[in-house]
Amino acid sequence: MRSLPAHLHALFLTLCAVLWFFSPPAAADHWPARKYDAGRSGASNDILPEKLVRIWEYDFYLQLEEEPSAEDAEPPPQKTPEELRDAITHSNLFFEATERSLPRTNTGEEIYEPIVQGETVILIHPDTGRVTALNADDGEVKWEQTLEATIRFMPVATENETVIVACDNGTVHCLTLSDGTPQWEFDAVAALRRKSSQLTESTTMPIAKGPVVLGGKLYFAIGGWPFSGVFLFDVTITDVPPGETPTYQFLELSDRRQRGYLAAAGDKLFISQGSEPAIVLNAATSDLDPLQYDTLSFVGHDLSTAGNWLIQGDHLVDLSTMHSERIGPGGGIFRET
Repeated sequence: MRSLPAHLHALFLTLCAVLWFFSPPAAADHWPARKYDAGRSGASNDILPEKLVRIWEYDFYLQLEEEPSAEDAEPPPQKTPEELRDAITHSNLFFEATERSLPRTNTGEEIYEPIVQGETVILIHPDTGRVTALNADDGEVKWEQTLEATIRFMPVATENETVIVACDNGTVHCLTLSDGTPQWEFDAVAALRRKSSQLTESTTMPIAKGPVVLGGKLYFAIGGWPFSGVFLFDVTITDVPPGETPTYQFLELSDRRQRGYLAAAGDKLFISQGSEPAIVLNAATSDLDPLQYDTLSFVGHDLSTAGNWLIQGDHLVDLSTMHSERIGPGGGIFRET
């Protein structure tokens, strides 16, 4: 197994474009979620060739500008390889001792990494709530959907050929991968309001914990405003009829109001608590347990997990002994050997 090379990861995030590289000898695989999988391992089963060839480019600048009104208008000049390398060099894309900010377009909009499912590349435009699907072979736009709410977490593609997007207003959208057709919508704030008399019609709650799919269920959390609490949702996403509301349950977290992505492996869901040890949910029993390890010297709070191991920021934790070791400022990835 081989992880994405540093230069390929950087090109995903360049300030001027999101690029995707393919070579015919390489076996096609997916990259369906942030850092590849539910565990956020950061490594896939793809075998990449030694030499990568750029065959198309998606320019966020171009997509956010008005298109020429005349059909025969001159297209904008293509960026040279030197210009692209210069953008990467100055865009703060590589691992640092502290967590980096995302690169931005000329309008100030953040640029997130894409996800990939089969021959479809999915991009989000966070500030405008736009989801764009590109053909992986040629970069042509397959479809676009505007969800009319900001998006602050990367979407996740499922084995059911759908894409799930969690918007900042607490609403989750399920779109068909092939053409972007809405399949169902789940309003987590409304669901919580039906169960709690303390929430008014004007109550809003953003997504607080980024979505992850585990065992046919979608997990995410909303909340984080002062005094509002943080609520973890468990939504069944298999066999949901189009237009229907999926079944769900939720529980309140004893949370430190730190936003981040959930990570999952086996039947365990790991929930970041910022600079404190993570807490773990047993998906089979719905029991919540705080982990016990010393985080005094930890830098960063991103979680990744595989087997009995957990990466939190720049430390590796052995979950069988709760012993931790520093592994470097960039954290790490999990690879099969």
